[in-house]
Amino acid sequence: MNYRDFKNVQVMWHPDGYVSERRKRFIKHIEDKYHVKLGNYWDLHKWSVENLENLWTEVWDFSELIYSRKYDKVF
Repeated sequence: MNYRDFKNVQVMWHPDGYVSERRKRFIKHIEDKYHVKLGNYWDLHKWSVENLENLWTEVWDFSELIYSRKYDKVF
């Protein structure tokens, strides 16, 4: 079974314009900061698995979380 074959899968949800734009901006931020090209979801997935600490650092910073103190270590 090919887990990347989604031809017969019913789409349950599509991101609205806001979510799509934020995702695009996040991907662009990662590409620019880490000098990588993420052409699709699987490229982002691969980068995130190989760069776990960087990913969660960027998610923390990019999501504009409100916090009382910056983390000492991401995980």
